[in-house]
Amino acid sequence: MLHSSKSFVSLLPIVGQKNRLSVKTLMRITTAKRKMTIK
Repeated sequence: MLHSSKSFVSLLPIVGQKNRLSVKTLMRITTAKRKMTIK
């Protein structure tokens, strides 16, 4: 349990960075879709 929790904690920052990138891409896609719908 301790080992798995430690590895999970060490992976947290990497997962956070990936989530941020995915959120940015999602925002870009949503904005692009809105622009397309407006046009």
